[in-house]
Amino acid sequence: MAHRVTLKPSGHSFEVSEGQNILQAGLDAGFMLPYSCRTGVCRTCRGTLLEGRVDYGAVHPTYLPDSDKAKGYALLCEARPLSDVVVEVHELAGMASIRPRKIPCRVEKIERPAPDVAILQLRLPITCSAPSSCATCCASKARWGPSSCARNPTSRS
Repeated sequence: MAHRVTLKPSGHSFEVSEGQNILQAGLDAGFMLPYSCRTGVCRTCRGTLLEGRVDYGAVHPTYLPDSDKAKGYALLCEARPLSDVVVEVHELAGMASIRPRKIPCRVEKIERPAPDVAILQLRLPITCSAPSSCATCCASKARWGPSSCARNPTSRS
């Protein structure tokens, strides 16, 4: 059974399917909610439950102790509503036009400073800040070609 989540102070609301967490449902509905780890560790997604009940999920007591639950806090990446809920959370303002996207890239270098750490140096496709004036120049080079445009040497992104 789906439940309705209302965000305060914005008043935005959305449906959460059974078994889905509040954070993912909010992101799927197009709202920019704060998050980072999505595993109940960083507490970036913490909100305050003003009305309703939630299943807090498998959050370790270090990251959401009973004293925080008593104050109404919940980690939205783990919390699943058991009823319609009202949650106080500060949505990210000015982020509505910015959406995550996939960009093709090439791995140029891999450093391994430790056995379980890898540092990747990526190369993004060439873009030009003046494509209408140098379409011939840019089109003639391979997408992964030289690091700058002949007409605009600072056009690397």
